[in-house]
Amino acid sequence: FEIEQKLRQNCRKQAGIELDDLIAYIHNNKCKTPCIAEVMSPPRVTDETVKLGCADGGAYDLVNGWDFLIDEHCDACICEMESRGVDGVVVTPPCDQFSVMQNMNRDKIDPKLRDRRLKDAVALLKYALRVCRWAMSTARLFLLEHPSSATSWSHRDTLKLLSDPK
Repeated sequence: FEIEQKLRQNCRKQAGIELDDLIAYIHNNKCKTPCIAEVMSPPRVTDETVKLGCADGGAYDLVNGWDFLIDEHCDACICEMESRGVDGVVVTPPCDQFSVMQNMNRDKIDPKLRDRRLKDAVALLKYALRVCRWAMSTARLFLLEHPSSATSWSHRDTLKLLSDPK
């Protein structure tokens, strides 16, 4: 009970922390094996973390049936990661439409196809950022992977996430 009171006092000082989620997470994860997931990636990271002794939090990608252009899949992915007790998530949205190199040939692609691909890429980036915000708000760790030269780093939603003090 004293620990909870101290947490409440400390968390009041930290804007944006979901206190009840944080307390529930601590109570439910005592001496727990770390659980790692990956989103928008076939099993690669999770395979390696399992070898290191972590629990498998799942790999959520189009190749194994997860289409993050479908809202139901987006919601179900976060629910499943919560139910598995994921502690950390690696998020790797597609970077092709944000690539400086790949966009050098953008004028050679049909404009309708190019616009469709960009619209989908932005939607997937926004979902990736949603996963990152979910991780932050529930005291989980996340790693957002994109090439350093990708234009996605200057997208307004990415900048908003990067400016969060958490």
